[in-house]
Amino acid sequence: MQPVLPNMKTIIGVLVVAAVATVGDVRIIGGAANVVPGRVEVTVDVRAPTLETLTAIAGAAPRLAREAGFAVDIEQVTFDPPVPLSTLVQDALRGAANAEGAAILDLGSGAGHDAGILAAAGVEAGMLFVRSRNGGVSHRPEELTDEADIATAAAVLTRTLRALCGSLA
Repeated sequence: MQPVLPNMKTIIGVLVVAAVATVGDVRIIGGAANVVPGRVEVTVDVRAPTLETLTAIAGAAPRLAREAGFAVDIEQVTFDPPVPLSTLVQDALRGAANAEGAAILDLGSGAGHDAGILAAAGVEAGMLFVRSRNGGVSHRPEELTDEADIATAAAVLTRTLRALCGSLA
């Protein structure tokens, strides 16, 4: 039997950049330490910066599972296409970060944050992420960010808002 997730780039025919798939829940039905289960239920959250990549990954998953010899029944609970955020806001964030001497990294979130909902409605929106000391763990009790990073982010946000007040008026 082949691995279920070999090289995604060659499987889906699309260069996968900044895409992520997170397994959130695994339920093994009738499983025991000495029994190969007959059914496994898995929830997966797939995020990608472009609709093409997101669709390709979602379409490849059932094919990959079938090629590996698994019977597959997929229920798509939600589908939220990626939404580009405002270049005006992104440029203001970059300028503010540079003015504060803060190194920044452009990255796509892919998450269903309020900024994406606003951007989809035509509102100028952007996001500022603050690094985590524990490898990016978020929305969990062990999430941890340095106070100095929080202070820098507050300064960047303040500069950004001041710059945008003139741009959006």
